[in-house]
Amino acid sequence: MCKKNTSIISEVLKEEKKLKEDFNSKIFMMFGEDYRIRKLKEMLNALFIVDVLMVIFGFLGALLSVVGCEYLVNFEYRDKDGVLYTGDNFPLPANRTELIIDYRYTQTVFIIRCIVSGLTLLLLICVVVRHIISFNYMKLKLLIKPEDNFLCSSSFLWFIVEFVINAIHSPPHPIFNYNVSIPQTENNLPPAYINLNYVLTIFMLFARCYLFIKVVIIHSKWSDPAYEKICHECHTQQDYAFYFKAVFIHHSFFITLSSFFLAIFIFGYSIRSVEMVFMNIANVGLVNTNNDWRFFWNGMWCVIISMATVGYGDFAPISLIGRILTLISCFCGTLMLSLLIAALENLTDFSSEETIAYDTIKHNLDEESLKTSAVSYIQIILR
Repeated sequence: MCKKNTSIISEVLKEEKKLKEDFNSKIFMMFGEDYRIRKLKEMLNALFIVDVLMVIFGFLGALLSVVGCEYLVNFEYRDKDGVLYTGDNFPLPANRTELIIDYRYTQTVFIIRCIVSGLTLLLLICVVVRHIISFNYMKLKLLIKPEDNFLCSSSFLWFIVEFVINAIHSPPHPIFNYNVSIPQTENNLPPAYINLNYVLTIFMLFARCYLFIKVVIIHSKWSDPAYEKICHECHTQQDYAFYFKAVFIHHSFFITLSSFFLAIFIFGYSIRSVEMVFMNIANVGLVNTNNDWRFFWNGMWCVIISMATVGYGDFAPISLIGRILTLISCFCGTLMLSLLIAALENLTDFSSEETIAYDTIKHNLDEESLKTSAVSYIQIILR
């Protein structure tokens, strides 16, 4: 009997606590809305600063990783007379007898990778700080319960995913300086290997693109907490989908053009890094190895021609991964060119105010033209 009464009392206390929390929430919403919006704006400003730092640390680390890979690789070949050429300034003749791609772990490469690791560490610190601020922001926006714990929430899973994605980079330890095999499209081709640091750098370039997208989309004027009430009144949510649509409508040309150039850079570097390892295959008639993939702009040229669906064929991938990347770039190019045409059309469209101004000016010009014509006809008749 006592146990039953105790359980009843505990349930009553829980219910009373819940009602009290609901009452406090309503009082807060009624009398503290201005304070809540002010705090939300402060948190958004803090998130903006952290996200900008993440973009700086993330992309700077990825670009330095690209520079480190360029210092890592070295090209050598022997001509038919046995003369050895070193570096990437020599011409690449079709009658070469041997091409050697060597990966040299120099002190310069070590220093660059140490800087990349330091930038990655700063990026991971920003990831931790951002998720803490974001969790408190969602609490204040009443998207999650005030008593929820970060470690037990769904936000913690996204934190782990983002932390792992940004933690992948090219460490300075020499143990990561080994080669991995690349799948080929022909069974009779000799084996080809790419250095692991190139694989990690390609992953960094692709994976860290979301940092730029997050700053452009989330921290736009459309994410202002003051507009949350308007969205609720219109029976919609002020979420990421709303941010993206609103930003793309008003900045479609900038977003499409910047995405286009970013895709050219990333796909061009990736295809060039994969395909250059096949240049060490002797020209014995198995495959055309005369494409000079030593230079980065040749990869960009291949991507531009592929994205524009022109396909000259002067630079074409022969590896499986290279062809998959080229195929993806073709789809991305078709999509971006379509969006670019739509963006250009939006630039030439009048707004409602411009339409009114245009119609008014056109009406005045037509009246002046009509008056001029009338005066001319009257003068002709009087003569």
